[in-house]
Amino acid sequence: MKKHDEANRIALDLLRKKQNKDCFASPLEFLLDEHMRQRALFGLLDNLSVGAHLGAAYVEAAISFLKSDFALHSLDEEEDLFPLLRRRVDDDGQLEHLLGKLSSEHTRDRERARLILIGLNDGAPFSIEFLELLHDFAVAERRHLIVENAIIIPLARACLSATDLVMIGARMAARRGIEVKGKGGF
Repeated sequence: MKKHDEANRIALDLLRKKQNKDCFASPLEFLLDEHMRQRALFGLLDNLSVGAHLGAAYVEAAISFLKSDFALHSLDEEEDLFPLLRRRVDDDGQLEHLLGKLSSEHTRDRERARLILIGLNDGAPFSIEFLELLHDFAVAERRHLIVENAIIIPLARACLSATDLVMIGARMAARRGIEVKGKGGF
């Protein structure tokens, strides 16, 4: 039990972590860091899905993360990363097919996240259907992150220019209301 308690505390710390302007100087690393935070969320949701009682702080952190960071992350990819990759990679449509699939998953994920937020905010005992939703969401999202970490991020590292990355980082920061100044915006 102590191992799970420690994992839950680490997950809570990750979900509460706040960004600073410097993290946007390396936007691909920032995306990977957000993926780690998402995995922490999925661990908490998995625990909830099997009936674990984590306490209000954990549920509040999950709610906060889903409302803000999770939603912003999807926009980072949909509005910045994916369009730039589409412009930079010429591969006879293979990337477009993959990005289209990921975008469809983002749409589905936003709806699932909305339903999860409703259930977590409700305060009522979780139904069997809600517990299944938590589990299914966590499983699907982990698969989604595997594709992004193994294919999309390495491809972006290979294909995007330094100027592209500065622009993406500045847009990510602006999306979060963080002002960046100096060379390249940082």
